[in-house]
Amino acid sequence: MTASTAMLSLEQTPPMAVPFRFFLTAPLFGIAACLLAGFTGPDILLSRWQPALLAVTHLFTLGYLAMVMCGAMLQLLPVLAGVQVVRNTALSAAVHLLLVAGTIALALAFVSARPVLFGVAIAALSAAVLLFIAIIGRALRRARSLHVFTDSLLVVKQMTGGYTCHTAPLYSLNWTCRKLARSLIFTIAHVPRHENAEANRLANDAVHKRRHYERFVPAPVLLLRPPSLAT
Repeated sequence: MTASTAMLSLEQTPPMAVPFRFFLTAPLFGIAACLLAGFTGPDILLSRWQPALLAVTHLFTLGYLAMVMCGAMLQLLPVLAGVQVVRNTALSAAVHLLLVAGTIALALAFVSARPVLFGVAIAALSAAVLLFIAIIGRALRRARSLHVFTDSLLVVKQMTGGYTCHTAPLYSLNWTCRKLARSLIFTIAHVPRHENAEANRLANDAVHKRRHYERFVPAPVLLLRPPSLAT
């Protein structure tokens, strides 16, 4: 056992069926999104509110991204926090089934414009999210240790008190994280970038894909009137 794995609770690793059902389903939704976009043709980009574009967007965000994140959380949290997340595969299977059903129903609802499918999608996705939060929340409440590895030396220094966080938006987040860390057996270690190449590549790919996506579906802009100055 190496020094980097000595602090991990490898005995808490869940059965492979728990994360893999999410990982194996995610590419199918990615393929479905690509097929729908190709079948619709260039007209899909005429407006951000095109039903087909909304369906593709949710197939990618819910069917691919959310699916991978759920699987990763269920796989990594037990090892990092040293706590059993799911006692059996039934709960993770329920989250997976609800997420799959809700995503499919939502995509079909956008394409067919049937209100009943929107109701089914909202019910299934809400149940999936609430069940997932309940599973993770219950595990975190029982967690006694958390071991973090990052290639950002700045984050390590800020979490250990070596550096002070002066950025206003990040100060409250840093304070909250340090407060929560004091309630756990918490460690944070720096991993050199060259030893973290695969995770760094995946993170950069995610950022680039998000920027590419935002080129076609720009976020709505809110125009706010500045408050008047009292004289």
